[in-house]
Amino acid sequence: MSGDIIFGHGPDKAGKGTQLSILAYDAFLKGYDVEYYTFPDYSTIGGLLVDQHLRGEKEIPREVATIFYALDRAYQAKYIKQAKQNGKIVICKRSKWSNAAYGQVFLGLPFNDILGIDVFFPDPDIAALIDLPDQVLSSERNRDKKDRYEKKDQTGVIEFLRKAHANGNEISDKLKANYRFRINGRNDLIQVFDNLKSKIYPALKSKPNSSGKGSLLIIGRQEPLELEIVNQKSFGEIVKEYVNWEPQKIEIKTLNDLFKHADIQNRFRPILEEYWSKT
Repeated sequence: MSGDIIFGHGPDKAGKGTQLSILAYDAFLKGYDVEYYTFPDYSTIGGLLVDQHLRGEKEIPREVATIFYALDRAYQAKYIKQAKQNGKIVICKRSKWSNAAYGQVFLGLPFNDILGIDVFFPDPDIAALIDLPDQVLSSERNRDKKDRYEKKDQTGVIEFLRKAHANGNEISDKLKANYRFRINGRNDLIQVFDNLKSKIYPALKSKPNSSGKGSLLIIGRQEPLELEIVNQKSFGEIVKEYVNWEPQKIEIKTLNDLFKHADIQNRFRPILEEYWSKT
């Protein structure tokens, strides 16, 4: 029995977190078993290092920065592979493709070297890019930027991801996926989601449970710990905590659970309640 690994990417403000969270819950309602991962996962030592790097003002060697991200994903790789073997749908918000994009564009690392660093992370069955028109990307640039990369011009990263989600170019030829596509994230919430699911569901190998009952786990910590909390810990405490690491798993059973733990704004709740009441 084989499941599916789905990579989801998109520029800031494209709503990829919202759309992927909705997809995960929709599949759960349809009787699929689903695991949803967000990277960076701030519950791993890799995620902690990524957080410190993103917040920091001092530069570190570019190879080290790329390894931080790969280390974060390596923690989850075996769980993702196992979930696929068990017939589940695995949805990843960001992936090793993101690392390749940022590593090449912002750090100037050779493409093949970056892929080699992430060799332990599985390839996707499906890769989706929730994109925005160039004029929208320009208008959103530098608004509410938080970390060292969000403050920079994202044009090169977006161009990389567009090539990654197309066929027959120098980037997509090196990034394996059974099916890849790009959709416009500029439309309203439901239009974008209907477009997304119209491409995802026909491509799935996963099957819904015969009982009609699905399951949904959100795995990993989506937000970093406050720096004050991290700084209060001794080095020994941090090492012990992360060496004994187990993935943080939150079971989602209701719409309340979804809005509490997923990356969806409350203003979308009435829209989604109405949508799912009709399906």
